[in-house]
Amino acid sequence: MNMTPSIWTIGYGNLPLATFLERLAEEQITHLVDVRTNPVSSYMRDYDYSNIKQALAWSTVKYLYMGDRLGGKPNDASLTTEGRPDYEKIRADPRFLIAIAKVIEAATTPDRHICLMCGCSRPESCHRSTLLGEALAEKGAEMRHICPDRSILGQKEVMALRNAGQSNLFDA
Repeated sequence: MNMTPSIWTIGYGNLPLATFLERLAEEQITHLVDVRTNPVSSYMRDYDYSNIKQALAWSTVKYLYMGDRLGGKPNDASLTTEGRPDYEKIRADPRFLIAIAKVIEAATTPDRHICLMCGCSRPESCHRSTLLGEALAEKGAEMRHICPDRSILGQKEVMALRNAGQSNLFDA
């Protein structure tokens, strides 16, 4: 059994569904885990919960919704600070911890390639890296973020991109 699980992430952004499904096939994804708090899209209706679930029913990829436990914008007010998601509180929440453990367990199962999906196309600006990627990497998972240009970046690379994109007040 693989002791270091690999877990992919992808954001659909403005990708047509056919292109999105091609990218999953390129990485041999077997299970797509929807980590959007609210699994709907106002601009890409193919990715609404019922539509993506139905589209994947015709493929070899299994769909699972876990945004209620792994979403970046929890509906539980106790997981926010001043109305904003508080990642430290979320990461300490038992529901989150159990869900992370389930993702890791699934990723260590032979012949399973797990991919976490959200709407953000760029991993460095999404909770897939800042919340989930960090939590999973701490548990020993190798993160593989699928980027819009089809490249695959690891967790450290994505966080370096995120940090490089943050301006410093004293750089001007």
